This record gives sequence, C-alpha cells and structure tokens, in this order.
Amino acid sequence: MLKINDLIGKNKKAGTFNQYKIRIFRYNKSGFLSGVVVRKVKTDKDLGRAYTVNIKWGGQLKHDSPVQVSCTCADFSARWRYVLNKHGSYYVGKNMFALNDKSLTDPPVVTNPNMETGVCKHLEFVLNALVHVTDGIK
Repeated sequence: MLKINDLIGKNKKAGTFNQYKIRIFRYNKSGFLSGVVVRKVKTDKDLGRAYTVNIKWGGQLKHDSPVQVSCTCADFSARWRYVLNKHGSYYVGKNMFALNDKSLTDPPVVTNPNMETGVCKHLEFVLNALVHVTDGIK
C-alpha cells in the first residue's frame, strides 16, 4: 500500500486550499473519511461539480501512513485508479465502481504512460487538509 507522502504534492492541477470546500459525511480518527469536495464558486448560477472522496488508513494518521483512496472524478478514473489498484491503494467502497471496471483492467497508456503514483486534485486537497489539521504529523 502507498503512503500519503507517495501521493501528495505530485498533482500540478491541485490548486490552493481556498479553491475547494469539503462536506464530510463520515469521519473516524482511527481510519476513515468520506465526503464531497466542491469547488468554491463566485456566482449563484454555477453550483460547481461535487465529487465523492474516500480515504482509509490504519491507526494514527501520519505522513507515512499507508492509505487507500478513491474519487468519483474522471481524472481519478482515467489516470490514477489503475496504478493505485496495482499498489493496493485503491479503496473500493459500497458506492464505488465495480472491480471489473475497464479503468482497473486497462493501463492508462495515454493519461499516465509512466504509471506514476499520485491522486486527483480533489484527493490532493483532502489529504493535504488532513495532514495540516492533524497534530503531530511529521
């Protein structure tokens, strides 16, 4: 399983903390977060897109904690899901895609030809927020 350090800081599209907000549905200090990430918008007409993210870890959350992650965005599916699944870091929850999904069986030769590890900007935002909020992470 990959660690938080293996995943964050690699997505150049991640943006800044103030561009997104998260609504947490479920959180357990000892290992699970589920929520929806929404890009903050400036007009009432554009409600923004919402993506469900899931993060699972064991024990106390640290930079070197092994994690399993998932996001419902197209970037995660097209670029990251296959590689993360090969490393045991793809989280399959009740509402996530089936394990026989094409993005798990066909390598992302166009979107991630070097099979680099990383996450989409939504997971990057949430993982960074978790790391900054949790005390004692080194």
